[in-house]
Amino acid sequence: PGWGQTQPVETNIVCRLDSNGGVVQLPDTHISIHIPEGHVSHGDYQQISMKALLDPPLELNSNHCSSVSPVVEIKLSNMETKSFITLEIKVSVCVKKESGHCAEVLCVRSDCKEGPYTPILNAYIYKDTVQVQLDSLEPCMYIAVVVQSRYINHNTTVWDHMQRKVTLGVYGPKHIHPSFKTVVAMFGHDCAPKTLLVNEVTRQVTSTPPVALQLWGKHQFVLAFPQDLQIGLYSNMSNYLVKASEGAGIIRGFQIKLGKVSRLLFMITSHNPSSISDFTLRVQVKDALDCILTQFCVQTPQPPSKAGARIAGQRRFLKKKEVDKIVLSPLAVTSKHPKFQDRCITNVKFGKLIKTIIRQHKSTYLLEYKKGDVIALLSEEKIKLRGQLRTKEWYIGYYQGKIGLVHAKNVLVLGKVKPIYWCGPDLTTTTLLEQILKPCKFLTYIYATVRTVLMENLSSWRAFADALGYANLPLNSFCRTELDNEPEKVASVLEKLKEECTNMENKERKSFQRELMMALLKMDCQGLVAKLVLDFVLLTTAVEVASRWRELAEKLARVSRQQMEAYEAPHRDKNGILDNESMWKPAYDFLLTWAA
Repeated sequence: PGWGQTQPVETNIVCRLDSNGGVVQLPDTHISIHIPEGHVSHGDYQQISMKALLDPPLELNSNHCSSVSPVVEIKLSNMETKSFITLEIKVSVCVKKESGHCAEVLCVRSDCKEGPYTPILNAYIYKDTVQVQLDSLEPCMYIAVVVQSRYINHNTTVWDHMQRKVTLGVYGPKHIHPSFKTVVAMFGHDCAPKTLLVNEVTRQVTSTPPVALQLWGKHQFVLAFPQDLQIGLYSNMSNYLVKASEGAGIIRGFQIKLGKVSRLLFMITSHNPSSISDFTLRVQVKDALDCILTQFCVQTPQPPSKAGARIAGQRRFLKKKEVDKIVLSPLAVTSKHPKFQDRCITNVKFGKLIKTIIRQHKSTYLLEYKKGDVIALLSEEKIKLRGQLRTKEWYIGYYQGKIGLVHAKNVLVLGKVKPIYWCGPDLTTTTLLEQILKPCKFLTYIYATVRTVLMENLSSWRAFADALGYANLPLNSFCRTELDNEPEKVASVLEKLKEECTNMENKERKSFQRELMMALLKMDCQGLVAKLVLDFVLLTTAVEVASRWRELAEKLARVSRQQMEAYEAPHRDKNGILDNESMWKPAYDFLLTWAA
């Protein structure tokens, strides 16, 4: 009674290189970046983040264009570069000899994931390898390889001019059990991820955490054109029953044409749960006329061993009860925290304002500015906000000491060189923290929850106290009795911050939320901040919505009346009444489930 949603865990890597250069390769793929020697100055560093986005944007797939590689996201930390970089991608496609004048293999680029994409001229293609020189480097770039028709002909598509391969991947659990799920996924390229996440969506009120499936095997085959495909999964042992989920078993041709990853969920059950062993699965692909296009076999892993010594060391996956205790920042549990430095931020672009904006109704996040002035842009990525009439695009800008949104049409982007007629204070790391944390004071929080999260995730009370500005205070300034463990010491520091922020006699009252978030960011605990901010936002929304939460739940997730009653049941009193003051509680429970 349910259906499965799956999503791939996108392959990614982050690497830091010095002036000697080097090669960065995405794990388990044929995608790499070559950094020449002298790319950055001696003593300087370049941090490169590379990710394979498996679902391409719609722009890259139509009758006259088809993506044949993942979209490669490249992020660079240092823009003070002295040379280009080279991206190398292997693709499983070739243009037919008789169609050489009708179609071509291109490498396209964009600064935004959704486009628009433009061809890169400095591309070299030899057999199945595409090499492209990337100059005019940006902090974030998106690269893909496509096959595109040279001429628009309504009687043919780009598929008529190329011979390409697609990839089938079979995913399952690390160990087989009497009953388990298997997913067959189709990719329009050869980059099948090693892990696939599966969410089980049922009619129950509470949702279960996603299950990670491993890649058991993959197979490539030539597909002549986008068409409906029948996928069959068969076991070589009669002990196992393979059953496709409702609506599964068919991959639609339009999904293949759009380049989207197609996923089919199969349930495998053993007739004799007491006797299970590994077996072979045969995957068969047929077209609409029942002709077999390809078939291949994969071997399942062994069932878990019932006895034997446990392997010491860190587990790769979390148990269900441990999901809520995940540490989101790798630096949150280390004993040494980086020291925060107040310095100027130079990795920004500047723009000239081409319109004067004075707002009649003042806004905390929309900037006011004067035509002809210069604004600093924190990122060239645009934020899309949908209004009543149309969708507008905005930059995040820094102007006259304030950070906010500026309409993209009102800015002419200049470059990274700071204009001589720049006025106002420079953007520093301290200013950046103060500005981005301003909205925190409007958020609602539950102190007990914050205390528990910090006790579980912070391992140094001294680093926490220093980040809050208590650098010269000893431990006995925070607690009256001697504490034995580190979590209690962290809690005592948090208690002192709360007392200072709620003291009515203090003339310069601080915001508890803002001071806490600033300290955690200074400790480089971004993951912990993200977790707390999410909880604060959901709680604030629940309090604001309160009695109207049922209307929100129906619009967001089409929650049934029975499910709404189930959310409210634990919070009703002995007489079965839920007053308006307590209505935020079921609202908060629903939002937690919806955001999971």
